[in-house]
Amino acid sequence: MARLRHVLAMPFPAQGHVTPLLKLAHLIAEHGVKVTFINSIVIQDKLMSARPELFEDQSQLRFVALPDGMDSDEDRKDANTWVERYAAAVSPRLQELIKKINDPDGDDEKIDCVIGDVTAGWALEVAVSLGIAAVGFWPAGASCLLLQLHIPKLIKEGVIDEDGIPLRNTTIKISDKIPAWSSDGLTWSNIGDPTQQRALFGFVKSIIEYAKHTNIFLCNSFIELEPSAIEIIPGILPVGIPAPPPSLTEEEEEKKTR
Repeated sequence: MARLRHVLAMPFPAQGHVTPLLKLAHLIAEHGVKVTFINSIVIQDKLMSARPELFEDQSQLRFVALPDGMDSDEDRKDANTWVERYAAAVSPRLQELIKKINDPDGDDEKIDCVIGDVTAGWALEVAVSLGIAAVGFWPAGASCLLLQLHIPKLIKEGVIDEDGIPLRNTTIKISDKIPAWSSDGLTWSNIGDPTQQRALFGFVKSIIEYAKHTNIFLCNSFIELEPSAIEIIPGILPVGIPAPPPSLTEEEEEKKTR
């Protein structure tokens, strides 16, 4: 396999998505690979305010901000509208940016891989349309991704309807090695507002379609934490780092050496 030269990384524009992919981007850059990290302008401004040191040296890791399709005075609390507008605004600009970087007459290192948050799957769509390797990134645990990838099966088996609403009180068991989920405790069924629930579930279902654009998933987990879930998902690669064991006190160290 040829060595990567330039990776474009695009998270979904929310803190729980930006932070883990940014950490991964730093690790990739430390291996000598150039990384272009895409943010929305709103997220970029917040990041620059909170972590200005990140933008001091952009030789290996550089940041590019793209508009999210919303006017400055518009309410971004309507997540459904905002996500639709963001996807529509970002996709053509992202394609234009990649084409510009990959111009044969350009001086920049050509992008040969796009790592896109599966929740922001339009980045994967753009990569595939341009013939560039597309790698999905999942910022949460493998078990959560596993459940969402099984949504079509849950609908087919009559556990939930097309809006994600449980049709019967039961437990959802995907594998004997993984604890079952309660049908009334699914992520999208705890909203309390039927309209918002349908919107959220539609958003969750889109992940299934976006996931079809890649056969590699980088997951923010590690094998010791979720071996059974990681084993079930084809093409998944856990890239999380286990926390180091807690340091022993002097008293504990002394007992250990006795």
